[in-house]
Amino acid sequence: GLMRVAYVCSDPGVPVYGTKGCSVHVQAILREMLRRGFEVDLFAARVDAEAPADLQGVRLTKVIAPQTAAKVGREQALVAANRPLRLQLEHAGPYDLLYERHALWSHAAQQYARESETPSILDVNAPILVEEAAHRRLDDAALAKEMVREAFQLANLRLAVSSPVAAHIAEISGETDRILVQPNGVDASHFKPVRRAVLERWARRDPSHREPAPVIGFVGTLRPWHGMSILGSAFRRILDACPTAKLLIVGDGPAKAELLEALGDASSATTITGKVPHREVPQWLAQVDVAVAPYPRLEGFYFSPLKVFEYMACGLPIVASGIGPIEEALEHGVTGCLVPPGDAEAIANAVMQLLREPGSAVRMGSRAATEAAGRRSWSTVLDNALAGLNETSSAVRRSA
Repeated sequence: GLMRVAYVCSDPGVPVYGTKGCSVHVQAILREMLRRGFEVDLFAARVDAEAPADLQGVRLTKVIAPQTAAKVGREQALVAANRPLRLQLEHAGPYDLLYERHALWSHAAQQYARESETPSILDVNAPILVEEAAHRRLDDAALAKEMVREAFQLANLRLAVSSPVAAHIAEISGETDRILVQPNGVDASHFKPVRRAVLERWARRDPSHREPAPVIGFVGTLRPWHGMSILGSAFRRILDACPTAKLLIVGDGPAKAELLEALGDASSATTITGKVPHREVPQWLAQVDVAVAPYPRLEGFYFSPLKVFEYMACGLPIVASGIGPIEEALEHGVTGCLVPPGDAEAIANAVMQLLREPGSAVRMGSRAATEAAGRRSWSTVLDNALAGLNETSSAVRRSA
């Protein structure tokens, strides 16, 4: 019969049909499930928009989301939301698979899976317990930790987006098995290589002609931890070496002022698009010659940045900070250039070297595109998760 799946996302901070990185991730997994012919029920606390055309086949159930406006009682409300979710799952089930995007204060879905003997995957994208304690504040930290521990322990397979997240799961749950490190992926039918006209022109440039204008690109929300001031100073150095260069920033965000300040008069050679729908990002990347991910030195960097995989799928030569998960994603000198985090001069030098050796830059980009379409595709991501789940359930059967 049909494979019936419950996809649960009870985090009021994740708009499942929104445009944020977390939203892109949810939609990508749903899309892969539908592509396999699964029947999918989505249980979500926050939706924010109409389902994209290709996700109309997903049956949506709104999780009873607590009122988050009032600070007081927010945690109690999130805890209380577990009971209605549990009833919604019991009512809609049975399922062949429960796939949950890890959220704080949420253990009902995993309890339901364990009691109904439904194989379950808990997809952990961040150590949110640590994050909340650091950035927001937890009134009842002990309860939060207890609920996270329970969810981690109940899940058959814990999917970690990076090694630091895997370490967090092992530490909280006290168990090192049933954890699969699976970085983010990319939709290679949407993000695909285009011919790099500028790099090719650059490669056969005639000394008597004016140099073409290479475009350095960045995609993402402009946040301090995305290295905006580093990007600004790096681009000023690039302009000194190559006065025709342009900077294209696809996105918007709170660190825009910090970026403009670091750019100084180089801002006249810079275009900032503002917020762009995710589906339009590829047409912007088609104008880019070298893409950058200039992360600063960060403690406990655990992200698996979507932008890096999107750059790869577009066949772009990439200059990125050699930090944690990015070092796992890019092979230096083969599918990208890794530079020390926080070093604007190193970024500028690496970009200039790619522009001076466009032949090798184009080769690097096409190797990255091949890898993105293969082992970095969302299809492979879901295959790996399902294979990991099968392995844990057969291990459980063997030990029983």
